[in-house]
This record gives sequence, C-alpha cells and structure tokens, in this order.
Amino acid sequence: MRAGFMPSSSQLENRVAMETTLSLCVSLLEELDCARSLSVRILLRYEQWDLIAEGLPIDASWFENPDDFFRAYQATKLLSKADFLPTSFDKRKVALERFESAESQCSATNRRWRSMYYGDPGEKYPGTQIDRIISMTKSGIRRILGRFPSERLAECCRWGPGATTSIRNPRTSVYEKYLEPVTGSGPCFTLFSPILDEITLWSSFQRGPKCVSDGNKVVLVPKDAKTLRSIAAEPSFDSFIQLGIGRLMRERLALYGVDLSSQELNRDLARYGSLTGKVATLDLSMASDTAAKVVIDSMFPADWLFAMKACRSPHWRMGRESGWYSKFSSMGNGYTFEMETVLFYAAATAVSTELGLPGWEVAVFGDDITIGVEAVDLLSRSLAFLGFSVNSSKSHDKGVFRESCGKDYFFGTNVRPYFVRSLLRDVRDLQKFHNGILKGLIPMCKTAAKALRLAHPDFRLFGPKGLGDTVFWSNAPRGKFSPASKKYPMFEGFIVRHWVFKPEKKPVVFYEPAVLASLHSLSSPLRKDEAIGSNEGSPTRGMSTLRKRGTWVTRMVVIPSWDDDGLGA
Repeated sequence: MRAGFMPSSSQLENRVAMETTLSLCVSLLEELDCARSLSVRILLRYEQWDLIAEGLPIDASWFENPDDFFRAYQATKLLSKADFLPTSFDKRKVALERFESAESQCSATNRRWRSMYYGDPGEKYPGTQIDRIISMTKSGIRRILGRFPSERLAECCRWGPGATTSIRNPRTSVYEKYLEPVTGSGPCFTLFSPILDEITLWSSFQRGPKCVSDGNKVVLVPKDAKTLRSIAAEPSFDSFIQLGIGRLMRERLALYGVDLSSQELNRDLARYGSLTGKVATLDLSMASDTAAKVVIDSMFPADWLFAMKACRSPHWRMGRESGWYSKFSSMGNGYTFEMETVLFYAAATAVSTELGLPGWEVAVFGDDITIGVEAVDLLSRSLAFLGFSVNSSKSHDKGVFRESCGKDYFFGTNVRPYFVRSLLRDVRDLQKFHNGILKGLIPMCKTAAKALRLAHPDFRLFGPKGLGDTVFWSNAPRGKFSPASKKYPMFEGFIVRHWVFKPEKKPVVFYEPAVLASLHSLSSPLRKDEAIGSNEGSPTRGMSTLRKRGTWVTRMVVIPSWDDDGLGA
C-alpha cells in the first residue's frame, strides 16, 4: 500500500481492497458534511450492511436547494449498488424469487386477457376508457410498425457482443460466431433459412448439420449487494435474427421521433419537468420480464408477430431446471428493448391523445417514460391492465425532482450521484473513482486527492475530461506541449500518456468466417454502442480478438487543447 496501486493484472487481496474502498468512502462521507452522511458513516462503523444496501429513505421535498439535496442524496446512494458488501441477503435466492415473480405476474396477465378477450367472461371488464386506450394503443403500434419489411431483414441482421447457448465468453467475437456450427430453434430455421442460404460464404462453410435448440439458457450475473440479475443467452441463429428485427423496429420508431440512439430527449424533458412541474418521469418494475405473451400476441400486427415468434425462445433452462415462458421475450432477446419501447410509446401517446395533452411531452426509451403529469394516473392504470407495474420509488410527478435515463434533476440542476459498484483493486479503478466524484454537482476534491495519492507515482496519468477514465482528470495542463513542426505541421498539442486496452488475440484459421466478420464490421449500425459491440473481434492482420481478454497498457496521445471543465482538481 505504501508504494501505491500498481497496474498489475493480478487482483489485490479482497481484504486490502475492501479496506481501501471503505476508507475512501468514509473520506467522501466526511467531505459531504451533512446529517445524512453522518448517518451512513455510523452504519459503516457498526457494519450495518443491509441498511446501507437498501438505502435510507430520502425525499426531495425535505430540501430547499440543490446543494443540500445533493450532499444527502450522494451519501444515501454511494454504496447502494455495491456488489461487494457482506450483506445477509441470499442474492441467488432473491434473483430466483424475482424471476418466478415475473413469470407469475405474466401468467396472471395471460389468464386475465384470455378471460376477457377470448370468450370467457371470468374477469372484470376494464371499463370504457381503459378499453379505448388499449384499442388506441393497438392502432398506434400498427401505425408505427407498418408492414413487416421482410425483404430488408437479411441486411439488418447481425451478431451482438454477448454469449449464446452454444458460444461462451470470451470466444464471442463475430469471427467465432460465423465459425461455429449454426445453432437455432426449429421454427427459426424453418422460416429464416433463406437468409442463411443468401449469405453464400456462410452457408458454404456450414457443411455439417444444423444444431437445433429448444430454448434459451438463463444465467445469473452480478447486480448489487441485494440480488443478482437474470439474463438469457439465446440460440445463436435466433439472436442473429432477433437483432435484425430489433433494428427494423428502431427504423420505424425513428420515423415517429423516437431516436433510440440518444437519451437526450428524455433527459431534457426530465429537466423541464423538474423546473416546471408539468412533465412526469415514470420507470417500470421488471419491464423486460413482464411483457406477457398473450398481451404481445394481441397488440402487435400479425406479420410482425409471425417473424417475432419464429425466433422467440418459448422455453428456458437454468441449471437442471427448465420451464415454458409466460412472458413473450426475456432480457437477452435481441428485440425486447425495441418491442417494449414500441408498446410503451404507443400507450403513452394514446393516453395523451385521450386527455388532449400535447404530444411533445411524451418520450420513451425502453421503460423510461416522460409524459404530462395529468396523464400519470390514466397511463399507470393502462399499463397495469397490460401487465406492467410502475416503480414508485423511481417515478416522479410531484415536486422539483425528476430522474430519467441516468440523469437526476433537482429544480433543473443535475444532482446525479456517484455509485461505488465494485472494490477498488487497481489504478484504473482509482481513476474511475477519482473522476466520478469530481463530476458531481459538488466536486469532492479532498477525497479525489486521497485517491490520487494511493496510485503509484509512475502511473498517475493526468489528462482532460475528454479522455474519459483512461486518465486522472485535471484542469491544469500536465502534459508536455508539442508545437507544430515543418515535418508534422498538422500535429500540435499536449502529449499525454493514458491507458488503452490491448486485447488478447488468436490466429484466424478459416478464410470464410474471417471474410464474413470483416464485412460485418463495415455495416452501419444505428447506435454507436452497437458498432463497438458488434465489431469487436473482427479479424485484423490474420488475428481475431477475444472479448474482454487482454491487458491494459499505456500509450501516448496528442490532444490539441486541454479544456478546463471546472473540476476543481
């Protein structure tokens, strides 16, 4: 510890990392200097991990200005998502209970819809207004999606960055996915095999029999100190098609002003709502896991449904357990995000139209919704009838606080706190912590300086905010300035050393998958993050990279200017 954190690939012992992380958290709480930070420090002192993870109650109405609220809010949320706290929660059990709860909720919704709309009057009818909203939502979905453009599906299909039922990390590059035998469900092969045949290099290379899968594989991954997150790995070919359908939905949504490549509209409306009180922000609980099968079957157009159901996984496996889904699609399906955006946008628009409210107040990004405050009650009841529940702790329609798409506003001021999610094990973790606590409403300069001192002197790499977490952010230029020369007239600026990830590589053996992966990287995805994910692992110079496998090294970069972002450090 005296020598400072070294950028070694080997992890520090958990005990040392825990002590270091909590020491910095205590320092941050002391610097916040408010009643709530004192409460959290006392909880830390007496190791009340469950209370820290659950988070103490906080209400924006208790505060009169953004600074006071930010101090208490930051103290409350600092460790609320830490996955390393030794809580008494059985994370696996909680995650399984949430999975089962979502399935039970979908099953109940399926029974209710069958009873009301398929001839068995066993359930109470929703009422004229809600029924009208449902009808308008269904019409809105048809209008948004239009005719299913089957002729364009092949050009929109692509691979995602994650694992599938047959391909595991780290060998999930595009090259590996073209290399492996095609695995998919029977219906997906039956309907979409012409797409495989259309990609002649792929079909000619796949000489063996296709591997038929009966569903997806559910796995539990870290989330926070209270629970794990359940996600599903889909069959490879199904995932390839799902992402194509998702992209087609994105294109249709973009025609109606819903740009899923940007969250700025939701954030701007959230800020506007915090200033005026006219716009509410809503968040739904387990939205991706509670889209009931019968609801989607009833609301979406038949031609889109035909394609969606062909590559949907109706069956799940988790270890030795398995079952049939009551939900239509799970988190991990390539079109779930776009599908729920279409549904929620159509529902929110229908409610606004019903109440005569302006349409510009409606913005949807997945399950993050903004809408006029007058529409909150009706939209909540309509979503409840569709089988979804509003998360009251993250939904706001009163007061001066709003949150949406990773931004939190108190009367127009961004008060988003910094979350310590994992132990600080090396210099790159220290950089993230240092930078994270400097970009808040009130920069925590003393704690940031303490984190900086923990880094080994040889690896205290400084740079402007624009370089992200590859450097320690600094206002004052600390790099050598290199003026333009006759030899290099276009290069002038500060020479800065920063961290870059050098991925582990393996030789490319087969020609066809390598060509396909290279062509795949030339496509133009709709989102920047999709481009990064889908192009990862594309072969270069006869080598293919392994996802998330490699080492961090330092490199020199020339930046034209050193911007002062008012970081206070």
